[in-house]
Amino acid sequence: MNYFKENKEKTILAILTFLFSFIVYLDTISPTVSFWDCGEFIATSFTLAVPHPPGSPLYLLIGRFFSMIPFSSDIAFRVNMISPIVSALAVMFLFLIIVQLLKSWGNPQQPLHKIAVYAGAFVGAMTFAYSDSHWFNAVEAEVYAFSTFLTAIVVWLTLVWEEKSDKPRHERYLLIIAYIIGLATGIHLLNLLTIFFIALIIYFKKTKISSIWWLIADIIIGVAVAGLIFLFFLQFRRVTFTVQAMLTLAVVLGIYIPLYRKTINLRLKEHAQNVLMAFAASAVFLVINGGVIRGLPTVADKYGLSVMVLAILAVFGVTGWAIAKKHNLLSLGLICLTLIIIGYSSYMTIFIRSAQNPRIDENDPETTHQAVAYLEREQYGERSFTDIFNRAKWKPEAESKYKRPGVSQSLATWKYFWNYQINYMYVRYFNWQFIGRSIDKVDPFQFFLPFPFLIGLYGLMVHFGKDKNKALSVMALFLFTGLMIVLYLNQDDPQPRERDYSYVGSFFAFAIWIGIGASVIISHLTKLKNEKLRKPLTYVATILLLLALPLNVLRANYHEHSRKGNYVAWDYSYNILQTCEKDGVIFTNGDNDTFPLWYLQEVEGIRRDVKVVNLSLLNTPWYIKQLRDIEPKLSLGGMTDADIDNLGIIPWKKTEVRLTPPPNSALPPLKWELEPTIMGQGLRVQDIMIMQLLEANQWKRPFYYAVTVSQDNKLNMDPFLQMEGLAFRIHPQPVKRINAEKLEYNLNHVYRYRNLNNPKVYFDDNVVKLVGNYRSGFFQLAVEKLYSSDRMMRRSASDRDNVSPQVTKNKAELAAILDSMEVKLPESVLPIGNKEVFLQVGMLYFEGGREEELIRRLHELMGMPGQTIQDKIRYASVFISPLKNYQAALEILEPLESQNKNSPEIAGLLVKAYEEMENIDGAIRVLGDWLKAHPDDHGAAAMKSTYESKKATSKSAKPIGK
Repeated sequence: MNYFKENKEKTILAILTFLFSFIVYLDTISPTVSFWDCGEFIATSFTLAVPHPPGSPLYLLIGRFFSMIPFSSDIAFRVNMISPIVSALAVMFLFLIIVQLLKSWGNPQQPLHKIAVYAGAFVGAMTFAYSDSHWFNAVEAEVYAFSTFLTAIVVWLTLVWEEKSDKPRHERYLLIIAYIIGLATGIHLLNLLTIFFIALIIYFKKTKISSIWWLIADIIIGVAVAGLIFLFFLQFRRVTFTVQAMLTLAVVLGIYIPLYRKTINLRLKEHAQNVLMAFAASAVFLVINGGVIRGLPTVADKYGLSVMVLAILAVFGVTGWAIAKKHNLLSLGLICLTLIIIGYSSYMTIFIRSAQNPRIDENDPETTHQAVAYLEREQYGERSFTDIFNRAKWKPEAESKYKRPGVSQSLATWKYFWNYQINYMYVRYFNWQFIGRSIDKVDPFQFFLPFPFLIGLYGLMVHFGKDKNKALSVMALFLFTGLMIVLYLNQDDPQPRERDYSYVGSFFAFAIWIGIGASVIISHLTKLKNEKLRKPLTYVATILLLLALPLNVLRANYHEHSRKGNYVAWDYSYNILQTCEKDGVIFTNGDNDTFPLWYLQEVEGIRRDVKVVNLSLLNTPWYIKQLRDIEPKLSLGGMTDADIDNLGIIPWKKTEVRLTPPPNSALPPLKWELEPTIMGQGLRVQDIMIMQLLEANQWKRPFYYAVTVSQDNKLNMDPFLQMEGLAFRIHPQPVKRINAEKLEYNLNHVYRYRNLNNPKVYFDDNVVKLVGNYRSGFFQLAVEKLYSSDRMMRRSASDRDNVSPQVTKNKAELAAILDSMEVKLPESVLPIGNKEVFLQVGMLYFEGGREEELIRRLHELMGMPGQTIQDKIRYASVFISPLKNYQAALEILEPLESQNKNSPEIAGLLVKAYEEMENIDGAIRVLGDWLKAHPDDHGAAAMKSTYESKKATSKSAKPIGK
């Protein structure tokens, strides 16, 4: 009670920051499963299974707990609820962090001073609450919201320790921090990056330095020295990175510890001290990351579990000895290490559950060797720390953007590093939060003006002016959770999705400066000499800052961040599963056509008879074995574990392949020419296994490709694929492109399209693209109706009277299909982004007897900004044929002609339009103008001559007197 009385305003505002952010998150939370990793995390939480590496065992345990609380019938919603709670708590702790930093300039006592401190902190925290990436993480089942919360609480506890470090028992805060960092390893490793913030806060509290600029210079020099030493140890290729780093650290310490102890030069002594601090922080990071997280499983793999247990017991024993001998500093460090190990022990969940062989068991980490592979993320390819020195990581499809003729490799690499990795993959994301966002671009006017950025920049400058030590500590947090991640990840181009969620820690740090900036602005007004103006201007400034920052950001981001009514992931996955016949096997492409399906099967028990085979995972031995061993099992044709382990890329040239037809059928073997699928030279494991699965299962089970599977993953099997909705069924003989009856039944009677026609529900670009797969089905069905009419007319040319009613019916059905598509997927809600597809829908309507719909679309297209000459030519050609509206075509073409004298397309269409309008003079004029510029065009000359003859004949044929 005493604490509340002494800190009433702070406590109330801290609670309000939690409540205001939580209410908004709850209002906008996803009502069920979302795309990307969410379906996997919910499914593995509910069943305590094993998600993708490196796993998040603590999240799974908490997710399992939430899944059992019956506050909703939807299990996904229950697990989703973790994120708004921890995200709102992160906002609350951000408020407390800003207050803690501002208190170091003077504890607020007077009412106006309290307003300046608490209102400024509230503005900074709530601006972050409604920022783009944090809000995105707050409304779905993902680990990043929890990671931000743990980062926030670690930063806050560090500042509380700094305040109380001169009092007895202050060490308990450091012990709590160590335990939270250990727990955080069971959520996401991003929390380890707070170590450098913690190190600076401790260092500045315990040590006096002459200047932070000397500190920065000393660290740069120390890093350069360490880099040279590391390059030496890098030559020993058989040594792991962890050993190379430890050896480098040992040599650096061997240089700088004696320098610190023996030198009498104060500058050299401080230099050594600064470098030793930086490397002490790095050593702590290495001990946790390399020694505990990766080191303990590696020890178990190489030397046995007993040795790992002995190593842990040795740590516990030495800790007890240090406590007994009252070696305070040593015992504090060892207790922290012990607590980190205890926190890390949540990983036992992964290994214990894997031994139970759940249906989702990624990497199968039930042996020590597989556990190491799991933690090292080996299924994503080998990666070395030294990859950060090689920035040329673009994929072949992006090479043309950076590597061009006449551009050196070093310049291309620099452009790639700066333009893509720094600017596109970090700066752009930073700008989304504090300057504004429009789809995937920066919009400087989303918040009217970039108020969050400007106030944050002001706060940064003020912070460095008033308290350089803590400002540098926050800057370390900002850099290590932002640009340093960019340097380490060395991301290739293109990425499968936006990666802004990875850098929320950096955005969190910048929000601290927003709070400081807002507080300083209010504080200036509290010091006005005019007492009559002081209080009202303080209140006005506070209100304006609330309006310009959190409320403004909330207004701008609300619609795009609301998942209310968004059931797309659930429905899309349900529709994929329902496309499959009983006991079907469906090949899927990636996260969005796999993880939500796992959720439906594992959590809601929907279509568990269908075997989902992810093609990316099909390249790994453990996954192939699980297809064989976990229900519903797939036959691999007698492949043993050794056969599977020996699979790899095989050399391949374009060759005819054969598959056995169904048993007891008269069909011939399935034959087609298979081209190489990797670099034009080989076949991947997934390609080999697709054919092996088809052969081994002898067509006893229906096999499908999801429509999301790319063309190069279908092994040139198009003649044998038949569209039945959101999947292509594989047949043992050539078939028509679509199964019209099945497709129509699925689209109109089976599939669910909840809220896809609701203009109040927001759908992002990813959803709009996926919805294109529904439209593709409707298009295919409409085209089939059109072609069936054409075939009917050709076959029955002699009996048009009897055929005509059926053709009319088909065309009416064609229009009805398109109308059904528009009802389910209205373009006003889910616009067709591709202009040609938009026009083709109109062309289909025209074939269905709805000419006005094509005309409407043409006028809408012509009214859009940014139309190219080719676009206008295309629209004019449609007005000519099939619409026969020649005057409308001329209204487009005649202005174009005057600006594009050398376009044969424009001239040709003009001649065609004039001819159809019987305007021979116009046709002759166009051809004459063309021949002036192209006198050698004999075809145009002959055509002009023909029209002139027609004109002469027409005149001579006129009756006398007319």
